[in-house]
Amino acid sequence: FERMRLGEISDPLLLADAPLRHRQGKTRMPQLLPGFDWHLRTFTGHFAMAWINQKTVMRSASLLPSLYGTDFTYSEGMATSNPIKVCLVSFFSIMLYMFLMLPFG
Repeated sequence: FERMRLGEISDPLLLADAPLRHRQGKTRMPQLLPGFDWHLRTFTGHFAMAWINQKTVMRSASLLPSLYGTDFTYSEGMATSNPIKVCLVSFFSIMLYMFLMLPFG
């Protein structure tokens, strides 16, 4: 079992085919910090599965370019009406990611 480097894990196009890899500028990293979405009028924050879902969706987009189109972008987060909840989820997610990056030998 080999550990993946952080750069590989955070690459949103990791599973995508070569034709889609040139579109690095059109993908956004999943939301990590809390925020407010004025279009939805709700608080938004980090969603734990966003890192994996983004890779899966971008892989599908690379395999089915006619279905997704040329201007396809993807981003994912969690919506909630409670600002305290979104701040707590974001804080503990960051703490968990920092803990997981510690070397364990």
